Amino acid sequence: MRLLYLAHRVPDRPTKGDKIRAFHQLRALAARHEVHLCALSDEAELDPAPAWRDEVASATIVPLSKWGARWRSGVALLSGRALTAAHFAQRELVARLAELRRGPRFDAVVVYSGAVDPLVAGWRPRLLDLVDVDSEKFRLYHERGTVQGLERIACSIEARRLRALEQRASAEADVTLVCTDEEAASLRAIAKPRRLEVAKNGVDLAAYPFAGPAGRALDELLFVGALDYQANVDAAVQLVEEVLPRVRRAGATARVTLVGRAPTAQVRALAEQPGVELHADVASVTPFLQRATLAVLPFRIARGIQNKALEALASGLPLVASRETAKGLEGLPERDFVVGDDPDALAAAVVALLRDAPRRAALAVAGRALVEARYAWPALLARYVALVEEIAASGGRP
Repeated sequence: MRLLYLAHRVPDRPTKGDKIRAFHQLRALAARHEVHLCALSDEAELDPAPAWRDEVASATIVPLSKWGARWRSGVALLSGRALTAAHFAQRELVARLAELRRGPRFDAVVVYSGAVDPLVAGWRPRLLDLVDVDSEKFRLYHERGTVQGLERIACSIEARRLRALEQRASAEADVTLVCTDEEAASLRAIAKPRRLEVAKNGVDLAAYPFAGPAGRALDELLFVGALDYQANVDAAVQLVEEVLPRVRRAGATARVTLVGRAPTAQVRALAEQPGVELHADVASVTPFLQRATLAVLPFRIARGIQNKALEALASGLPLVASRETAKGLEGLPERDFVVGDDPDALAAAVVALLRDAPRRAALAVAGRALVEARYAWPALLARYVALVEEIAASGGRP
């Protein structure tokens, strides 16, 4: 089959949340079919030899002009268009898609992210991978006050506009994918998708080997994530300013390690506090996952499945998670991971685990077993490829 794979960001490194899923999907499709990739890049440096380079039939990577994206978003703010969609509507990509549409027919179009779906409106058959319901994320940013001032107002506007986009896109696509049952319920609450399926995120078990208790620190709380992403910044602040002081007041010795790319000034300020370390733009997070005592993910806003949670569990790192983080995970709280509803509960869970090495060891084994059973990529990708093949064979017919 001849397939077009359109992504809002080039999936060149499977180490970032919005690229991991696309990277594995693209390679799985290219192993069986003729795949033509179109994607945007907003990074100064790209992997010169991504694993899929010789596997795809062609790859069109269009640099995303930051100034152009800001201009388009500004115009969209006045015109009523979703800002996110305008951000990614780079002229060169639009032109390339028009050129491809005039060429040989594609058996199916695969779209990764609702933000770029308007660029292929009307193309059928089409699989749309929303992953998460992004309009809900922006709604929560506004309602919970994780951003302030004009940015908070913009989030309210974007929530409404993205909702309209998700409604139109999911009604037109032959299949719409999200990554959890909860995201599916969120989409059904606001839209009437033609067909909705859940396709979970996975974890590369070989890339995140299990590490037992031996050699781990005794008091290190780890947070890993892109540190310029608002939900991650908010979670890091929660960990350092709300959870850590409560842990210390309970008499436990603890320190926090923050690991991730492009930390904001707010995150850098956190690292100036005693007992807080920041490691920015590291080559690999694996050494940190294998060294820490606990992974602590106190998200107040979390959509879908957090890849950082899967990576911690795969690595044998016991996980303490907020209710928002845990709701995207299959598995049993207290057996596979520990859940806290608020900073007090999260701190209490951290203190209890810091003082209970056998309990940490049991959680490590259970967490690894969970991801092996539910989140290994091979089985997840086999189902994904079958879905793409199914809609391609249908020719866009119901």
